[in-house]
Amino acid sequence: MNQYINDVLNGKTESYRLLVRQLAPSLRAYLSGRLSDFHLVEDLSQEIFIAVYQSLEKFDPKYDFRSWFFTIARNKLNSHLRKTYSKKNLKFAFEEEI
Repeated sequence: MNQYINDVLNGKTESYRLLVRQLAPSLRAYLSGRLSDFHLVEDLSQEIFIAVYQSLEKFDPKYDFRSWFFTIARNKLNSHLRKTYSKKNLKFAFEEEI
């Protein structure tokens, strides 16, 4: 994986596609275990891959890339859940049911 990362940082963006191919099944499995909507899993996966791409220069190769990647994924998921299930949104949802 480090070779793909180095290639991307050196301008070979095609290598990022290969990196996505390796990580996408694990990411989707992780998100599917926490979200019930397939389309939401796909959308959030795309957001995560974009965030990782934009932050790739900050990655320190002395650390494990998968751990770094899934830390970003966890943070994006938690952010999504906070927005979706905020008290305001829950109150509105319950008012509609009543």
